[in-house]
Amino acid sequence: MAYAAIIATQLFTAMLSLFLFYGIYKESASFVVPWVVGGVAGAALEVLATVYSNVLRDHVNKRFDAACRAEVAFLLPRLVLQCVCIWWVLRMYHLLRAGVTWSRPAAIEL
Repeated sequence: MAYAAIIATQLFTAMLSLFLFYGIYKESASFVVPWVVGGVAGAALEVLATVYSNVLRDHVNKRFDAACRAEVAFLLPRLVLQCVCIWWVLRMYHLLRAGVTWSRPAAIEL
């Protein structure tokens, strides 16, 4: 069940990334918010599921095995990257809310 939760979290994050890309393209803060909330919730769920699966497996095996070390080695850099991404997206969100735009100004014909 824990592995199913990890896979579902990955798929959910990929789906939310479409909202983020669309929000960046349209410069709309309302499409960025679901990615931030989903990113925080997804990271928490993935950590919980990884720890749960490792605790169960290590309880059965009576020791930490190579799969546990590999999962943790894969999880930690992803969590750091996820935190950096959330920080950058929140910076962009605050700039959008402040009215900053990256689109070209409209051509004015005289």
